[in-house]
Amino acid sequence: MASNLGQIAVFQARSLGLKEVWFAGGFVAHPVVKRAVGEAVGFWAQGTIEARFVGQETTLGALGALYAQ
Repeated sequence: MASNLGQIAVFQARSLGLKEVWFAGGFVAHPVVKRAVGEAVGFWAQGTIEARFVGQETTLGALGALYAQ
């Protein structure tokens, strides 16, 4: 699953011309998943796109909920 997530993120980032992809949420908060997703992005991007991870997933979710109103 991490490889699929990394592949989709890289392909989307390429289509938008981005150099980094941000991941957030409880799923990628686990250190093992975070490492696997980061490695998948590195594999599919071949060093052209960097994976980034939000440190405070709950804070980001709260801000998103406020923004959506």
